[in-house]
Amino acid sequence: MNDLPTTPPIPPLQRHLQLETDLFCFGCGYNLHGQVVTQDDRLGFLVCRCPECGKFHPAAMGVSASRPWLARLGVMLVVFWVLMVLAIMGLGGFFTGMCTYAHLDTYTIGDYTGGQYLLHLRPPPNRQTIGIDYYEIWETEWRTFVTVDALLSIAMGVFIAAITWHLPPRLRLLFLLFPLVVQTILMWIWTTNNDVHYVIAAMLPAIGMYTFVSAAGIAIGLRIGRPIVRFLVRLIIPARLRQHVNFLWTCDGKTPPAMTA
Repeated sequence: MNDLPTTPPIPPLQRHLQLETDLFCFGCGYNLHGQVVTQDDRLGFLVCRCPECGKFHPAAMGVSASRPWLARLGVMLVVFWVLMVLAIMGLGGFFTGMCTYAHLDTYTIGDYTGGQYLLHLRPPPNRQTIGIDYYEIWETEWRTFVTVDALLSIAMGVFIAAITWHLPPRLRLLFLLFPLVVQTILMWIWTTNNDVHYVIAAMLPAIGMYTFVSAAGIAIGLRIGRPIVRFLVRLIIPARLRQHVNFLWTCDGKTPPAMTA
């Protein structure tokens, strides 16, 4: 015969403890911290009731010591994700801006005149044509700079398409203004440190061209971005783990991939 003492059952709906962690109501969002926790014999687990809307909630998931730390970890991961997105966008803007800077720097040279740093068109080292003693702004390497700028912009568009899956298409089009912001900042930095009135006529068409190329590249990336990301997900991530990125399919009205390969 078993002589071990038995724990008496907790009477139904008797006050047992109070919620000591943050748990938000699924209905109205009210913080249930400090609310009375009772046990319902019909359900067999601890419940608490929202004082605002009256909804009942399972309370056991809110009383463990690990839950607050998991919530803090989640907040840290969200902050890290936001910082990572801002860093990638910042680096993308920096490198596309550097394409414009490299183009203009190739064809300009500066000197100090009267304490002012003046920019002029750079003279070519081996100019053979008589009567032309400076570079033209569309010579030699500019096609390379434009190609690099376009490829970087397409990559940025793919990245934006993947991370803004929750935004409607019209709001995503606002990212087409990003190249304009980058080129405006570049122009502001350039004109702040230099006197560019000798080369401004040659610079503005080049800056306008890079702005257009970057915006077109981002538009192309937004168009083809999610199909590319879905292809990479299928290629790299195992079938069972793809369930965590189902939103890449459902946001476009497509059927998510099956859990089996």
